[in-house]
Amino acid sequence: MIGPHRGQEPRRWWVASTAAGGAAFARHDWAATALGPLTGWPSTLRTAASLLLASPVPMAWWWGPDAYLLHNDAHARIFGDAQGMPGALAWPQRWMAWAPAIARKRWPGCRPC
Repeated sequence: MIGPHRGQEPRRWWVASTAAGGAAFARHDWAATALGPLTGWPSTLRTAASLLLASPVPMAWWWGPDAYLLHNDAHARIFGDAQGMPGALAWPQRWMAWAPAIARKRWPGCRPC
């Protein structure tokens, strides 16, 4: 598997992973999102994306203050394609229940989170 390593061609770190489970990820125009183009992603985000794209089981990752959703194809088959959407838009029916728990994890001591 090609990983998110230094010196690697900027757009190529995710190619091997998308062959297994990232067709929606590969089609998505990341440059049009708040996450920006793949070439500008920090290594932590590239690593998280590589892990979830390589997984055969449904996986998703929320990133950033607005919890932008990244997911693999197995996740999309069950929950739909919400690639690159903020959590509140990707899961509007669940977000009101989840947001306080997510806020408590991200900002310990947050009240009334």
